[in-house]
Formats: sequence, structure tokens, C-alpha cells
Amino acid sequence: MPSSRRFKLLAALIVLLVLALAGWSALWFTARDRVEAEIDRALAREARAGRQIACAERTLAGFPFRIEMTCARPLFAQSRGQLLEVTAARLTAHAVVWQPRRVRIDITGPLRVAEPGPGGREIAEVAFSAATAEALYDWSGRHGLTASAQNIAIRLASAAEPYRSPHAELVMRRKAQDGDGGHPVEITTAVSRLEGPLQLPGIHGAIDLDAELTVSGLDRVHGATQAERLRSWAGAGGRAEIARLRVLSPGAASETSGTLALDTRGRVNGALKVLVHGIDQMLGDLIERRLMPREMMTMVPTLAALSQKGDIDGRPAMVLPVNLREGLIRIGPMPVGALPPVF
Repeated sequence: MPSSRRFKLLAALIVLLVLALAGWSALWFTARDRVEAEIDRALAREARAGRQIACAERTLAGFPFRIEMTCARPLFAQSRGQLLEVTAARLTAHAVVWQPRRVRIDITGPLRVAEPGPGGREIAEVAFSAATAEALYDWSGRHGLTASAQNIAIRLASAAEPYRSPHAELVMRRKAQDGDGGHPVEITTAVSRLEGPLQLPGIHGAIDLDAELTVSGLDRVHGATQAERLRSWAGAGGRAEIARLRVLSPGAASETSGTLALDTRGRVNGALKVLVHGIDQMLGDLIERRLMPREMMTMVPTLAALSQKGDIDGRPAMVLPVNLREGLIRIGPMPVGALPPVF
């Protein structure tokens, strides 16, 4: 090939490369501007709902392949209902340009929860070595969130010692529309070797906790206070379908499955299958705390007669049928107590 033709070919390739780079740069800056505008619109929506979300300094970077937002000293403040303010040291969120609906989030702690305003009373501090989340949205309307934290220490102002766990994770997935027109949310969570002032009957030492449930009606919840939100959830026919709620300790353990809901007066209704290992320890602990009369120990043979045999993680357990109607608790046909209305 003559040198003149090679030169023209090389020049054409350089021009094409420059045009491609210019086009990509224009695309990236356009995408960045759209992301920034969407962030501003989302913050305005939250402000109208009584929630302030702000950064002391916000930057967008990541050229050429990512869009990355850095929020220095993020602030969340609730100005309606329960007043609180949550702050952290830094939050970063990024997505690659060819997967803009998959967002990775990293938080630098500690998180501090306090009453709003200068000098507000501190409620809690959450420290961790790492905390990450990944949010996913797809075109069918399903949403997903996966979050995890390592080496967690939660210090409550009202507690003498902190809660600690080496690892906790949470997975939430918004499922396809159900027959009522809502989107149930599937929730899975696990906390390993949790220790602290747990105050659980019969539980001594660190516990492992894991749960899997599906909650319907959450997308129809509204209101500023917890009572208002629970009332709207009950009015929307919300239900919690519990596939598993398990608590394991070196001594006692429990595993629960079933369904729970609230009626319009805030009373709990549902049917649960509860497996219990170490029921003597649980009842003894409640009696020692004077939360239950000593005569309740005489019910253990009756409970054993009502129950079937099962196991929790290889340990023998009673299988108790628990029914709740208008807050009244029954084990089989036997009434054992009542729960107050939640609103």
C-alpha cells in the first residue's frame, strides 16, 4: 500500500476516534445532567412528604464509563410524625453507563440518629467497618435492594451496652403485581452472632437470627406517624406471610411460620406454627422477671400434650399451633394471653 494511502487511512481512523470520543463525552455529560436533574426532583418529592435529604457537598463524576455521586456528610431528617435526624460521614453511589438501573451504594459511618436541630438529643449511633448496598430496577416494575454491613456496633442512648454483630444482611425484592393491584415485597434478612441487651426469654448469649417473609400492601401505606402507617396498611388489607422467623441461641431456640395481619382497630390476627426448643428455660425466665405467674410452669405438660414433635436445627422441639384473633392468643384451644392494639 502506498504511503499516501496509509496516511489517509490513519488520518481517517484518527478522525473517527476523535468523533467517537466527542460523541461519548457528549453522551456522558448528557446522562450526568439527567441524573442530577432526577436527583433534584426526587429530593423535592421527599421534601413535600416531610422528609429532608441533603448533602453538605454533592459531586457527580466517573467519566468515561461510570456516573458516580459523592455526598459528603449526608443528612436525612423527618419533620412529620416521629421527629429524627440521621447523619453519616459520606455516601457514594455509582452505576456504569450501560447498566444505569443497577446502582452500587457505599456508606462511610458512623451513622448517628438524633432529635433534629442543633443540640438535639442523641438516640443511637451505628458503627461498622463496611456497609454496602445494591439497588436494582427493571422494566417490568420489579425493584430489588441488597444490603450488608460488617462488624456492626449499635449504641442506644437508652441501653447500658451496645448491640454487636459481625455480619448482617438484608434483601428486599418487589414482586410482580398481585390480584389486588399491589406489589408484594419479599424480604430476607440474617444477623449472625448478635449480642447485647436482648432481653429475650430463655435466650442467653449471642443469637443467630434469620427471616424470610412476604409483605403485601406496603405500596399503599401512607401517613406521617407509625400509627397512621399501620392503620393505612390494615385498611389496605396488608398481610405478612412468614416463611421462616428463626432465633438460635446456645440454649433456647424458636422458629415461626404463618400469616399475620391487622384489623381496622389495630388488633393482631393470624395463624402461626411455632417450634420451641427449651420452653422450660423461656417460662422460667419470664417467671423470674415477674412477667408471668409461677403457675404457668404447670402448663408445660399441657403444652406438650397439645404439641407435635419437631426439630430446630437438629434440636428437639415442640410444635405449637398459635392462633390470634382480635389480639387474643390461643395455643390450640387454650387461651394464653392477649396483645394490645398496635394503634
